Amino acid sequence: MQRKEMRQRIIENFDKTRFQHHQRSPYVKVTPEVIFKMLNEVSGRYKHESTQLLYYLEVHSWYVHATAHEGGSNPTAPWHITLMAPRGVHLNCRLNHDQTLHIYEITRE
Repeated sequence: MQRKEMRQRIIENFDKTRFQHHQRSPYVKVTPEVIFKMLNEVSGRYKHESTQLLYYLEVHSWYVHATAHEGGSNPTAPWHITLMAPRGVHLNCRLNHDQTLHIYEITRE
């Protein structure tokens, strides 16, 4: 039940007015629900970081600055989603066999 309540608070804190829907990839349907699911499924080395980020998103306003894209200010950057919470957070992603993205690394600007 706790994760369900956390998910709801994270969705409520999503700032729809600041969402920048960049059309850089076929993965433009990055919603607050998708972000929660992806962060909730992180395992291994970045599990603690993803949990801390979920706790932050639960109590603060946040938005998606850019949906999944390559490059950006670093032309060789891997696929990543950029969140603003309150500063930039990159959710570095890989493509799963079922064509969904999963987070393998979390970095901050």
